[in-house]
Amino acid sequence: MDWTHPDRLPEIEKQTFRIIQSYLNLAAGKAPKTSLDTEICISLQKMNELDARIFPIISPLQLDTPTQSCEILQHVMQQTFSDGKINWGRIFSIILFGCILVRKMPYTEVHVDNVAECIAAFLLDHESKWLCRHGGLVKSYFSFFLGTWGEIHECSNGW
Repeated sequence: MDWTHPDRLPEIEKQTFRIIQSYLNLAAGKAPKTSLDTEICISLQKMNELDARIFPIISPLQLDTPTQSCEILQHVMQQTFSDGKINWGRIFSIILFGCILVRKMPYTEVHVDNVAECIAAFLLDHESKWLCRHGGLVKSYFSFFLGTWGEIHECSNGW
């Protein structure tokens, strides 16, 4: 897939990359550009609670390159989905983990895009059918975070 030109990607791939990229850019301190980014910002506030629990676990990691972040992320994603179960709690926990990795390194668009690519590629390679059956990432993101936030704790506790 050509992640450097999102306009050439099929719609679900564009949506998946866009939502992850927006989330990571906001987490890295970039101001929202669109109303979608603003909605993501609202969701970020809700995710701070989970962030506070996860960050201390990975803070001792030494990350020197974006490649190291992606290698760690690949391992975490493989472990998270190793039992074959998928749900929105797991997906958004992975995105949150990517956010924490991005925050551990000095901000660069290359690093954000590398982590966004890593997450999007994994989800699309392994879970694209599930994502399509459940309305895609953008639609479900807002339904999940703005409509049923309390369920994230139940979902993420099961992995």
